[in-house]
Amino acid sequence: MRNTGFKLKVRIVNIPAEMFIDALYFLNKAKKLEAKQANCVLVGRYCRASILLSFFSLEAYMNSFIARHRSKIGVKGLADRFIKSKMSFEEKFDLIIPLITNKLTSKENEKVWKDFRHIRYIRNRLTHYKGDTGIYDPNNEKGVNIKNAERAVEMVKQMITYLNDLANSEVPPWINHPQAYFKEILTQSNL
Repeated sequence: MRNTGFKLKVRIVNIPAEMFIDALYFLNKAKKLEAKQANCVLVGRYCRASILLSFFSLEAYMNSFIARHRSKIGVKGLADRFIKSKMSFEEKFDLIIPLITNKLTSKENEKVWKDFRHIRYIRNRLTHYKGDTGIYDPNNEKGVNIKNAERAVEMVKQMITYLNDLANSEVPPWINHPQAYFKEILTQSNL
């Protein structure tokens, strides 16, 4: 590695929060462009980024949630195995969260789970893309558009709130006050 003379000062504090805040950023960019009736290609790109980052944020949060509550699982090292495993979010929710909370989990909030499955479907269409150009049709119910980007962000908020309610723990501040959280991080990083 050679020294280029540049110093880059970057401090990533919380990956789930960073991704969630980025999802909001791209959603807002898409809304502003759409309001100006501007470049629809960029609207699609921003919505795609928002949807993917929302889902990534939720998956990363699940792993950090398990890590934070690893002592409640009881078997030393089991939490780390769960985190490193290829288990889906739903599998972790169904199998690991009850070990942490001593409560059977329920998918009683049908709306959040319906939204989860809907956004997961779109994420999978993007991740395993098979040439379907209709995915960017702004009127496609299961496509990349502002409505689904908003739905993704809201689903993440609801799911993270639900996880914390189950564990009797506080919802992270970046869920309900992302701008204040981001501003605090920038201030702490002297950026």
